[in-house]
Amino acid sequence: MNNNAFALVRYLRDRGHDVDLLQFDNEFDHFRPEADSFDLSFRKYTKLLDWGSDDHFIATSGSKIKQDLASYDVLCGAGNAAAYCYKAGIPLDIFIPYGGDLFQTRLKFVGNPFWLRKFIPVVLNQRKGFMDIKIWHLDVMVEEYEQIFRKYGKGQRWTKSVPIVYLPEYYKYPLSEMQNRTHWGKFFEDIRQANDFMVVSHMRHVWGGPTTPSTKGNDKLLRAWAAFLKKNPTLSATLVLIEYGPHVSKSKKLIEELGIKDNIVWMPRMMRKDIMVGLFYADIVCGEFVNSWLTGGVTFEGLVVGKPILGYRNDASYPNRILYPMMNSFTEEEITNSFEQYLDNKHAFVEMGIEGRKWYEEQVVAPVIDQYSSYILNK
Repeated sequence: MNNNAFALVRYLRDRGHDVDLLQFDNEFDHFRPEADSFDLSFRKYTKLLDWGSDDHFIATSGSKIKQDLASYDVLCGAGNAAAYCYKAGIPLDIFIPYGGDLFQTRLKFVGNPFWLRKFIPVVLNQRKGFMDIKIWHLDVMVEEYEQIFRKYGKGQRWTKSVPIVYLPEYYKYPLSEMQNRTHWGKFFEDIRQANDFMVVSHMRHVWGGPTTPSTKGNDKLLRAWAAFLKKNPTLSATLVLIEYGPHVSKSKKLIEELGIKDNIVWMPRMMRKDIMVGLFYADIVCGEFVNSWLTGGVTFEGLVVGKPILGYRNDASYPNRILYPMMNSFTEEEITNSFEQYLDNKHAFVEMGIEGRKWYEEQVVAPVIDQYSSYILNK
């Protein structure tokens, strides 16, 4: 999910560790290695499994799982990894959940009987597998997820942020060369050239309140953007959005109601390497505006390209942590004001983006890869 493991594998291989990336049979196409790489070198250390999904759990034997994993001394996993490893009698060394793999354990036994028949065994084995995990690599989360960890997490917990974007991939070629290796790079360049102010919000469109962990606050952003445009009627400005998530139609309807269609560009769901080129062209990268998340793919992608992050973070939730600088905004008015502040002092926010990238390298990548290296070598 989100190319998280692919980034971690490349960082560990840079340290000299012999690490493979094992892909489940149900990975999303836009999160496969080719979506986050400009060459095919990953094929030397990437393998495709014929299991991992809910559909194949019952039919996959424990001996088959054990055979496929027999050559490895250390196992790190996400998704259904804990369930499959439990079935094979192999404990995971390190579990790196991405969210949904935790949330699905709150199964309520209602729904389509056929769906439940294949899903229930996964959830029950996942819960049991959680008990065997030695290390949980899990940063501070919203309370709904913390409750799940408190219930099932018996192992040690690493709370440093997971380095889910492999920074060197996006600096080994000049921007023009990266753009030529993508599908949508020229479109982003055209948007940049046609506007004085370009904001990118590539988060999923999920509306809802703070009790839903996946809520993004897209509606807040759109209303704030409308207010900003009203204050700056002569400014050439575009907000780039991605057609991704269950509530894209809601966002499109709100855009029509607000009358800001001419200042919005919709792009299709795309691979990370495509969106990263777009972020290089942006002035600001938007995160979430309802729940406070310290980390995430959208945030780290923005930090890696050295752009200021506009989103919400409750700093009191992260005591004794060195935090990346950001345009911290919660209300629609605060979001609008952040846009205004950028125009008033662009240089300061360009520096903020540079500091954000430095934070990612020094506070995330270096200490976490040290931690993994130490575990691998000591085991």
